[in-house]
Amino acid sequence: MGFLAYLVKPLHNLSNLERLYLDSNELMSRIPEELANLTNLENGRLDLRWNHLFTRDETLRTFLNSKQSGGDWESYQTPPFAIVTPMLMEMLH
Repeated sequence: MGFLAYLVKPLHNLSNLERLYLDSNELMSRIPEELANLTNLENGRLDLRWNHLFTRDETLRTFLNSKQSGGDWESYQTPPFAIVTPMLMEMLH
């Protein structure tokens, strides 16, 4: 489990959370599905840019894009996750 999972698990109980800014922290993790439970996040008030984050969950991806400032969090991940080694990917699961 990546650091972001430890951060988000307590957050998903904050049902009134409206804004979440995690940009520019070099977080490296799979985004936990629990983040989609933050349904009161205002559109444009989530910022996941400039990290090393990914998801394989299309529903979560759509939710994050609807909340992300600018609408496309994945295109601002650095470096692109495609260059991460398979061993590192295994460690993040």
